[in-house]
Amino acid sequence: LQTRFAPILFTTSASERDYFWGRYWSGFVLVLGLNAFYLLGTFLFSLLPVKNLGPIDGQALLAAIGYILVPNTFVLYTLCFGASVLTRSAKSAYLTSMFVLLAMIFAVSLHEINRAVAIYDPTAFGVLLDQLEHLSPAEKNTYMPALFGDLMWNRLVWVLLTSIVLWTARKRFSYKCFSQAATAKKQKKSKRKHSVKKNQSTED
Repeated sequence: LQTRFAPILFTTSASERDYFWGRYWSGFVLVLGLNAFYLLGTFLFSLLPVKNLGPIDGQALLAAIGYILVPNTFVLYTLCFGASVLTRSAKSAYLTSMFVLLAMIFAVSLHEINRAVAIYDPTAFGVLLDQLEHLSPAEKNTYMPALFGDLMWNRLVWVLLTSIVLWTARKRFSYKCFSQAATAKKQKKSKRKHSVKKNQSTED
C-alpha cells in the first residue's frame, strides 16, 4: 500500500481479511520452502563418502522439522510480518530480525551462567547448545529431545507470543490506515520540498 497499490485494492473485491492472510501465507510458505533446502542439503551431504559422518536418522530429521524448522520459520517470519503491519513500515522487519539475532546471542552467551536464560532464545539454539555440548559424538547421533523438556517449553512460549502478535496485527490491519499513512508521508515530503524551495528563493 505504500507503493501506490492502494487504488487497485479499493477498486477490487479483495477484502482486508483475504488480502492479509493471502500475503501472510504466501510469504510463510515461501520462507519455509527456502529454509527446507538446508535440511535437503544436509541429507544430500550425508550421502557423500565423507569420513566420520554417520547416516541420518529419519526420526531425528522429522524431529528437527517439528522442533526447529517449522517453529523457527513461524516465529521469525511472523514477528517480522507483524512488526511491519503494526508500524506500517517495512523497516521494522529488519529491526525485528536484528532483535531476534541479539536475543539468540544473549541466550547463548549467558547459558553457562544461568541455564534458564535459554528459554528467551527465539531460535532455541541456546536450549540445544545447553543440552548437546556435554554429549559425546555417539550420544549426539542418537539424541532425541524430551517431549516435555526445555526445548518444548521454549517452543510453546515463543509460538504463543508470536500468535498474539499475529492476532494483534490482523486486528490492527486496515486499508485506510495504510492509505492515510502513505498520504501523510507524501504531504510531509511535499511540505519539506516546498519549504526548501521557499528558503532558496528567499536567499536569492
